Parts: sequence; structure tokens; C-alpha cells
Amino acid sequence: MHATHQPDETDPHKTHSFDTVLDAEIRGMSHLREEIHRNNLIGLAFSGGGIRSATLNLGILQGMAKKGC
Repeated sequence: MHATHQPDETDPHKTHSFDTVLDAEIRGMSHLREEIHRNNLIGLAFSGGGIRSATLNLGILQGMAKKGC
């Protein structure tokens, strides 16, 4: 065993199933929301680093907020 070998549970090269990661994320966020449900989660990613993309992204978020998303 190499001296820098890490145990499996902290090995950064070990892969996990999506459900395992999602469950860990929900447990990690449970202190932020009293009731957190798997079906009530959404992931959203924006790309770009300029003023135009920031303006577009802000507009999208504001539109979603108006719709109650």
C-alpha cells in the first residue's frame, strides 16, 4: 500500500451512483429546509461570464420567480 493511499470512503477517484450522491446532498441540506423532498429538487446551471450572459441569466431567474418556480 502506498503511504498516501486514502481509505475508500474518502478516495477522490471512487465513483458513486447518482442516488447515493443525491441522498448525501439531501442529508447535507436538511438543516436548510424543514421538509426537503427528492421530487422537489431541480438543478440549474448557467454558462458565461460576461455582462450579457449575466443579464440573460438574471432575466431567466426573475421570470422563474414570477412563475413561482
